[in-house]
Amino acid sequence: ALAHVGFPGATGAALVGLSPFFGLTAFTLAAGIGIGLLGERAHRDVAIGIVLTLSLGLGLLFLHFYTTNAAQATSVLFGNVFGIDFRT
Repeated sequence: ALAHVGFPGATGAALVGLSPFFGLTAFTLAAGIGIGLLGERAHRDVAIGIVLTLSLGLGLLFLHFYTTNAAQATSVLFGNVFGIDFRT
């Protein structure tokens, strides 16, 4: 699930003008912490499902607004790390 959570982080960071690698790392760490905290209150599988669906929904929303460089967003979506530029 954490691999899929990196997609909205990268597209969100690119949308704001930051490096996609920074957003990918920050979103993945935040999701891991969120899954850990939610897992204490609910079942671990439910926590993973909540975080995963929320993050993929945010990723689609960010992708909708990020129209300047669709090729880079597609590289993030399909896991082509070499297609991502360090700059936006």
